[in-house]
Amino acid sequence: MAFSEDAELGAFLDRLKQYGEMPPEGQKNHRYASFFDSISEIRQFGRVDRIGPELAQALPSVTDADKYLADIEVWYHGESETSFSWLTEVSDAVSRGGGTVLDQFISDTAGVSLLRIEATIDIISVLADLDLIADIELVVEATFDVASFANLEADDLVNVPQVGKDAPVVGILDSGVMAGHPLLAGSVLDAVALSVEFSSGSDENGHGTAVSSLVSHGPLEAGLASGDWSPTVCGVLSVKILDANNQLPYSSLPAREIDQAVRYLAARAVRVINLSIGDQGAIFGGRRAAQLAAVLDSLSRELQIVLIVPSGNITPASYYIPFDSQISQQYAGKLIDSPNSTILDPAPAALALTVGATVPPHGPLAIDRRALGGNGWPAPFSRRGPGLGGATKPELTAPGGTLTVQLGTSALLQDPITSIAVADGRPGTATLVTGMCGTSLAAPLVARVAAIIEAAYPSTSSNLIRALTLQATTPAEANFDESTITGETRNERSRQLLGYGSLKESAAIAGDEFDVTLMAQDTISVNGVHLYAIPIPNSFFVSGNSLSRGITVTLAFDPPTRARRLDYTGSRMSFEVVRGIPPQQVLELFLKDMEAGDQGTSRVTDLGATQRLRLSPSATQRKLGANQVGRLSWKRALKRSGGEELLLVVQNINRWDSTFALQPYAVTTRLWSAPALGQIRDEMRLRVDAARARVSVEIEL
Repeated sequence: MAFSEDAELGAFLDRLKQYGEMPPEGQKNHRYASFFDSISEIRQFGRVDRIGPELAQALPSVTDADKYLADIEVWYHGESETSFSWLTEVSDAVSRGGGTVLDQFISDTAGVSLLRIEATIDIISVLADLDLIADIELVVEATFDVASFANLEADDLVNVPQVGKDAPVVGILDSGVMAGHPLLAGSVLDAVALSVEFSSGSDENGHGTAVSSLVSHGPLEAGLASGDWSPTVCGVLSVKILDANNQLPYSSLPAREIDQAVRYLAARAVRVINLSIGDQGAIFGGRRAAQLAAVLDSLSRELQIVLIVPSGNITPASYYIPFDSQISQQYAGKLIDSPNSTILDPAPAALALTVGATVPPHGPLAIDRRALGGNGWPAPFSRRGPGLGGATKPELTAPGGTLTVQLGTSALLQDPITSIAVADGRPGTATLVTGMCGTSLAAPLVARVAAIIEAAYPSTSSNLIRALTLQATTPAEANFDESTITGETRNERSRQLLGYGSLKESAAIAGDEFDVTLMAQDTISVNGVHLYAIPIPNSFFVSGNSLSRGITVTLAFDPPTRARRLDYTGSRMSFEVVRGIPPQQVLELFLKDMEAGDQGTSRVTDLGATQRLRLSPSATQRKLGANQVGRLSWKRALKRSGGEELLLVVQNINRWDSTFALQPYAVTTRLWSAPALGQIRDEMRLRVDAARARVSVEIEL
């Protein structure tokens, strides 16, 4: 527990005192027994809670007088003036001890208060005892490797398309970009640096150039092989935040650098932003939001932008010990079971789309090499969820390459054949294209799809862009060697690595006469319920036991968030699809559920299979996140006796949001059927147009 004021702490201690006294006359139980009996231990938040894992490891072993970089999170009070006072008090303590405050940042909307300092381990150790400090951790350097993929001349890169005049712009926060690269000259609109530590926005590492090439062109392999390039669907505006070593400026807080860069892009009408970064020193522990994640969530909501982040990278040596010859087939199970493999900050961001990496198809390897995993498997370096509060993270995946093992050795190698082809922006290299692996290469492929959706629907909300991006995924399942893992347990484990599925760019806006997506964006009141009537296509009633049909529903919303709250989001939204029940009865059913509270016993789940479509994953799992997908497919024809409409029920369950709050959201519903069952597009267009005339219903508690 954290109390923002002494008065609140005093009230808690007073109730604790009353609990310890005899029960009031005529009462069986002690006062406040229902609360305090649920607590197993009470102790003061102290040093052991503040110290991060890297600092904990360094404290007993580091005895030198060198200065180290550390990030401090000061408790956020709730009022700007007091929060600034607390930050100043800790800052003064750093200075008195001989340390240097390099940067500071406060976000009232995210609820974070941060310092970056440079000090000796002795000083940092003393600071860990200060009550005003919530967290203190050493800043760890990350490493990044690239491998040569191919040697091409500029004249070989023919017919590379340029960005159109009215195309959307994707923002890239990375190591800058080589704007004059032959693959990027037609798509990079500008490359800037906002930090005083960078003289320009040019790329001194190569990572930002690689990411930019994937945003601009998608996978490069087809274009390089045939000269037949995918259209350049968006421009690129790069803000350099990483140096030649892929590190944020030494003297700056990551939160402040990213906040500044995101606001710069948003002020220039950029709505989709890719951040292919991950803090190796901030592995998600599962209980509270990481600092960068909290800042990104507050920016997403405030600026109405779509943020794309990777799940983060892990070396197989961190989870596959001891190494054996079965690693190429069995790594997925060990990856998901390892306590070291959880996602990195800012991947837990609730409102961002977090992207994991999968193994791409590849050509034959040398006879002494084996690739880790097969096509579509989770990449052996891709980190796993879940996210905050059990939310599905990552939500989706895209190709990120894989590693190879050399037979007879324990050597894991990056092979050009199993890497992702990217523009080579490394200083001093003569090559134009190279191969790289990592989740940071999967994220820009998702940013590209989000830009395709923005181009198709320019006035749409950031929530709807996220919902439609999720609609462009296909179900995926991780490979687990354990034969005993089946059913929902297997599905749950797969979601921790692959989320709701693999991204398919061609499904972003493309549809046909057998595949229709309906979409809506609206605002819903606290504890409100919205109903959407969805016509059932006639093909769903046609017999054909070997012919598939199905439905996919996606929901995205942007609730308020607070970094230090265990109930991180201000509200939870969920959806269900029911059939054969009158709308008023549906409303009463869901309202009774909400009256029982977020943890109440659900009456909705008691509905039979003919009345409630049991989408996968379940609503219980879906509602834990702000980006949700539910799917169901079947082969048997529906009976018309159940009605010719589905009811999509969307509800908003309040946690701590304002009683008068209106929560924006977007929802999409995809209906599809096998072509042999008949087309549905024209039919659905007519029936949906007719349904628009009907009155929509919203009920408030």
